[in-house]
Amino acid sequence: ATGDYGIGDPFTVTTPAGLTRTFHVAGFFENVYLGFITMGATGLGLPHDEYVALGNASTPPDRLAFLQAKVPDRKQITPVTADLTARLSAPSGAGHRSWVWNWDGIQIVTMTGPMLYALSLVLFALVVTLIVLMAIGFWIRGAIDQDLPAIGMLETFGFRSGQIVRGLALPAALVVLLGATVGVVASYAAVPLIAESLAGQTGMPWHPRPDVVSAVVIVLMLTLAALVPGMLAARSLRRLEPVAALRNRIASRTFRRNWLPLSAARGNLQMHLGLKQALANRTQSILVAVVCLVVGLGSIFSASLFTNVLSNKENFMHMLVGDYGQVAARIAPDADPDAVLAEVRAIPGVQKAVLKDFLQGSAANTQSLAVVMDDFEGQTFSSVAEGREPRHANEIAVGAVLARSTGKSVGQTISVRVGSTTADFLIVGTLSTVQYGGDRMDLTTAGYRRLVPNFQHEALDIAVQPGTSPTAVIDAMSRRLDGRLSSVTNQQQYLGCS
Repeated sequence: ATGDYGIGDPFTVTTPAGLTRTFHVAGFFENVYLGFITMGATGLGLPHDEYVALGNASTPPDRLAFLQAKVPDRKQITPVTADLTARLSAPSGAGHRSWVWNWDGIQIVTMTGPMLYALSLVLFALVVTLIVLMAIGFWIRGAIDQDLPAIGMLETFGFRSGQIVRGLALPAALVVLLGATVGVVASYAAVPLIAESLAGQTGMPWHPRPDVVSAVVIVLMLTLAALVPGMLAARSLRRLEPVAALRNRIASRTFRRNWLPLSAARGNLQMHLGLKQALANRTQSILVAVVCLVVGLGSIFSASLFTNVLSNKENFMHMLVGDYGQVAARIAPDADPDAVLAEVRAIPGVQKAVLKDFLQGSAANTQSLAVVMDDFEGQTFSSVAEGREPRHANEIAVGAVLARSTGKSVGQTISVRVGSTTADFLIVGTLSTVQYGGDRMDLTTAGYRRLVPNFQHEALDIAVQPGTSPTAVIDAMSRRLDGRLSSVTNQQQYLGCS
């Protein structure tokens, strides 16, 4: 529903093996596990006859058994996940793969994007609110300084400083009350756009309705916050004697240091007078500096968000999943991986090609995605948050989420299991990634062969030269490597970065 599809529209599905099937949309469903591609799998509901026909095709898709387990207590999620992982881990060469997800991992995958999006909106709102509060405080203090002799006269006749400041703060609070009310009402016009964006990230349609209680709470919070600068100004006014207020804070004598004395000043006179005025009104100068600081931080944050996320989706994908090429290929079982790699590197337009497999395993009884390469140092984009990538057969780098859930850190050892084989590895780095919910581990080819001695690479990751179309490279690979590749995928198009 979030991909601009409607009832009755054709929906074409193409498998990595090249099998293409076209269906017509009859309806939409909500599913936490199979409702969006960030989980690594999506689901379609088919009528029974069409499902049977698809399974009986000459090149049927892979079959998947989907099991769900419900635990009575959230504290049992971790041990139950570990038990299921151990039970479903197939011995090496069994011919099937299993994946175990728990709710914590699903939350990480589903909420990472929306949380970043929501965080940017909240930070923007906080920056604007802080600027408004500082402006109100600046205005109240300016009004006090401007009318200080009159305030001293009122205090002489018995008026309290709190009464005077309330007379200045209440108009500002009323303006904020009116503005917040209009803003909350107007915000509901933008809610559908935000809801559509969040639905596109999560796959879950969201149809928010006006919430009167939340709106009233927000308006009251903003109004009360607008009174804070007035309260702070009242505190400073209480410490000021009426006589000093009548004199406009001008004392008969002062023992303060005379900063930048004009008798010894050199250079532009106007500049020195401006600096002396700023030093004489330190509070206002600090407020202006803080406002400029907040505006600068907000501007840099927004510019960085636009540059790295909105205007360059490819860089954003690299930030989330790390290094990947525009083209991926699966090597046929009877082909020589090294020979195929050499052939691909010789194709015009190929900038870099490496053997890189995404396999399954478990680390400390936690189902994990294993990324296996000969040399991680050749990556263009690194996902390392701390330490480095593995270089030797006894080293491993793990996702930050995996490290946190298992209580491991750089310098410690972790037990990795594939099938019925287990080996210990030294953690040399942690990774910043959302792949498989952050439960990812990087192993060298030699390291993975400690677990699967007869392992041979089956996948290629290919980066094309700037200005070269991935489609042209795919066509050249199909011609030169006919029969030695089981599938070729345009990852740039698949990830929506084209």
